[in-house]
Amino acid sequence: MSDEIIVNALPDPEPVPPREPEAIECCGSGCAPCVYDLYWEAVARYEAELEAWQARNGKNKIVN
Repeated sequence: MSDEIIVNALPDPEPVPPREPEAIECCGSGCAPCVYDLYWEAVARYEAELEAWQARNGKNKIVN
């Protein structure tokens, strides 16, 4: 019998970037929050999640 411990047995998929709203999804009337405000908040969360995922999985940072 083996005494090995399985580490990271749960799947840890790479985060998926948010979908950018199409221009038609913004009414242009200055809504608060605007669909673009929500999108940029989601992008910030995605970038933080991606950085944490890369750190957990030993991935290099992606430079745009």
